[in-house]
Amino acid sequence: MHKILIIEDSRSTAKLIQHAIMERLGIACDIAMNMTEAEGYIQPDPAAYTIVLCDLNLPDAPAGEAVDMVMSYRLPCVVVSAGLTKASRLQMLHKPISDYVLKRGTRDIQYLIGVVERLLRNEKTKVLVVDDSNTYRKGLVDMLTRQRLQVLEACNGVQALEVLEENPDIQLILSDYNMPLMDGFQLTEAVRARYAQDRVAIIVTTGLEEDLAAQFLRYGANDFIPKAASFEELLCRIHMNLNMLDLIRINRDLSEKDPLTGLYNRRMLFKEGGRLIEKAGESGRVTAAMLDIDHFKKVNDTYGHAGGDLALRCMGDLITRQFPPPCITARYGGEEFCILFPDTVPHSIALEQLEVFRSSVEALQIPYEETAFSFTVSIGVARATPYGLDDTLNAADQRLYEAKRSGRNRIQFCPPQ
Repeated sequence: MHKILIIEDSRSTAKLIQHAIMERLGIACDIAMNMTEAEGYIQPDPAAYTIVLCDLNLPDAPAGEAVDMVMSYRLPCVVVSAGLTKASRLQMLHKPISDYVLKRGTRDIQYLIGVVERLLRNEKTKVLVVDDSNTYRKGLVDMLTRQRLQVLEACNGVQALEVLEENPDIQLILSDYNMPLMDGFQLTEAVRARYAQDRVAIIVTTGLEEDLAAQFLRYGANDFIPKAASFEELLCRIHMNLNMLDLIRINRDLSEKDPLTGLYNRRMLFKEGGRLIEKAGESGRVTAAMLDIDHFKKVNDTYGHAGGDLALRCMGDLITRQFPPPCITARYGGEEFCILFPDTVPHSIALEQLEVFRSSVEALQIPYEETAFSFTVSIGVARATPYGLDDTLNAADQRLYEAKRSGRNRIQFCPPQ
């Protein structure tokens, strides 16, 4: 559970920030009006706070002492100030803070909330730092760790590809150009052979004076920055690239996934399912299951559409947990769902897993307002036919209707020939 501490001597500003965070992020905030009060919040349990937003000038800490206090507890700290001189700005940047934001008006408050949101998302974001200089690499790792990122390291391109192979969910690679064994050009080219620019972003850094930016961008890098660039510029570029990846992922999810359950939509089911059937070839070892919530109309009539949506979300969550990739899972339409098992999962194992799922659904008790409700599910199962995904799903659908006619809350399948 996330919680934020706001250290701000202006109550109206603190309340404005607190309201904006609650409205946009849904996160509770405590407010401290001075350094002494802030330490009273932090000292008993520093881990209670995910991020601290700290005013630079406070009545009992006029020279940034509160920032040092927060740093002493190793908490991510965003410095917030009405104004910074060049000297005080440089002073802040030499401290291990996460970022700093000016507070000149409503627009700056919205920018601050964006910084907080980025720091929260960073917790699940993997970044790979590739550099043969231990000193420079460790400096980058320290800086990125302060951004709450999951940071991995490699000392050359060959090692970087090994790390990427073990961690395919890496979203950003920050790579040096001039390295032994495999340089930045070769690494960029190798990564792009596996991952598109909208999956993994690559930022290349170099200490050389040559004009290499255009060449790297042509090779597939997302960005290029000299090593002499400031901490601020590098941080802005990193966040800009991560934010762009997030926007692309959101748009991709909107086109590929059902917004209520997070499962594939029907279009993606036929796209990915078709590939699965084609890959299996004539073996017919793919298993298809069609699932339907029993008496779903009764759930809607009794608990309204909010209750019906809750049932669908619970169904989606359970499917996601019990049938992870390489299974393909989708909301087929309404209260009907589909699961495709690859040819690596024997038909008998698929049936066992589906029975476990049916029992799990039957045991669900879904809290709703002052009560709780439950439902059951009927399942039809078929092996892949030689005529493609459409025909296979129709066969599973026929078994589903048989399960419904036989009393519901059961699995119906064709026995082996």
